[in-house]
Amino acid sequence: MTEHATHRDTSNNGGYMWVVVSLVFAVAVIGGALLWVNQHRGSPANVAPPTAGGSSAVATGNLAEASSAASGVVERSDRVESLQLELTKVGVYSGTIDGVYGPATQASLTKLQAQLGVPRTGLFDQSTWKAAAAKGRLKTSQTVMSLQLALKTLGQFDGAITGKYDVATELAIRAFQRSRGMTPDGVWSPTLDATIESALDSGN
Repeated sequence: MTEHATHRDTSNNGGYMWVVVSLVFAVAVIGGALLWVNQHRGSPANVAPPTAGGSSAVATGNLAEASSAASGVVERSDRVESLQLELTKVGVYSGTIDGVYGPATQASLTKLQAQLGVPRTGLFDQSTWKAAAAKGRLKTSQTVMSLQLALKTLGQFDGAITGKYDVATELAIRAFQRSRGMTPDGVWSPTLDATIESALDSGN
């Protein structure tokens, strides 16, 4: 009787030990799996690397696109080339005479406007012309002559080609802007110049 009980207790102890070992093994496996998941969930390999400036590639692309859009660069035109030559003569432009109304041209025009005491818009408007003429910086303007000739070709200007950004010239610009669905502010800008070039190329 005693020998049989002893044998039964030994068997039970072996079964308990097997259960304990199995539980420990299961806990170890589950714990290891959870640790692996947590480590790889935040792994740098799964995160898009930032650019040097700390922004993603998409953000950098958008910034470049915005910068390009804001630069005001348009295709070459004779009017812009004339403006660059005139800005060179008055000592505010030292860039390339390429006929492109880009950032360098706008910056030099802004510098001239600061010297003249008119709003620094970077655009060649009537107030800039009048102030330059009044201070002897410009007597006549090849830029304005080219603008007047273009507007006359397009049927928007019927005055004389004087090279003076007078009221008649501003009114002609406003008329052209209205005909193209633009804001009629009477200011010659890169956008307006590009529209004039397009109209001249298409013949209307």
